[in-house]
Amino acid sequence: MNKRFLLCLMVLMFSLALPVQAQSVVSLLDIEPGVRCLGMGGACVALGDDETTAFVNPAGLSYLRAMAFEFNAENRFGRSTYGGLTFAGRNLGVGALFMNISDIVGRNENGGVTRNFDYTSIGTYFSAGATLQDLSLTFLSTPPLDNIAVGVRAQIYRVDFMGATGSTLGLTLSPSGLFKLPLGGNDLRIGAIVENLLPIGITYGSGHSEPWRIGARVGAAMDVIDDLTLAAEFETSGIFHLGAEYRVSSLNTPEISGLAIRAGSIFVHGGPMFTVGLGAKIATYELNYAFTGHPYLPASHRLSFTARFANQTLICLFTGFDEVGICDP
Repeated sequence: MNKRFLLCLMVLMFSLALPVQAQSVVSLLDIEPGVRCLGMGGACVALGDDETTAFVNPAGLSYLRAMAFEFNAENRFGRSTYGGLTFAGRNLGVGALFMNISDIVGRNENGGVTRNFDYTSIGTYFSAGATLQDLSLTFLSTPPLDNIAVGVRAQIYRVDFMGATGSTLGLTLSPSGLFKLPLGGNDLRIGAIVENLLPIGITYGSGHSEPWRIGARVGAAMDVIDDLTLAAEFETSGIFHLGAEYRVSSLNTPEISGLAIRAGSIFVHGGPMFTVGLGAKIATYELNYAFTGHPYLPASHRLSFTARFANQTLICLFTGFDEVGICDP
């Protein structure tokens, strides 16, 4: 593969948020997901309270109390299109991420122009999460162990560019955990995920192979007061995240039931990235916006639409479990 092209593509796609590691997969799965999460500087591995947890920390699925569908999209740095779909409820979640870059100028090793081509990558994931009580591990059901949840995310990743030589399909697994520590009237939440814990790399049509980049994210979050959440997160790659969300719930308007103001920072190797975000709840729907300022590349804007449903879990779509109680509104 053309090294110059790969370097430019990685910088564009991942905004210098990752240290370039030779011979390892760098994919759209490494981009901060969601819109609420991005507005908080990507510090969301310990939140575990909305549909984005299906990707960032599947263990948080065990604490969801309503199903939700989310769609988000972003014109990334004015050059690529990025977006995602998530459908999650209690214990289960599915989703997809996509990115497309059009009209990339191909060059040979001598810098000469060869031909233009498009780059498309799609990641599909399936997630599950459960508390130790859900798993009927009664010998671990005593405090504080009863506040532990575990989860796993399975990912299928596909890339298409430059015809068959640049196409590939890969699979990887990411286990996670979430621990809630009661402190007074609020919980300190500690979350962690080990990403790409599967020793199966990807091989392109050209024969070039790359292993998955194994890493981990560890973070903490807490509602310091009823309407203010603070979060921090560290990646083993050396990236640090800080984020905050302030919720305005006492609105005297029937149209908007809640507002959220968010801010955060991602301390990356190329310089800090600052993010801000807004959210509005309208009946059972939610609109979110996030702005990302980059030290070198153009700013980006990401929008999302979320619809929430009364039932708790995806199982309610296919079965009549009302007598059990898990499908109650």
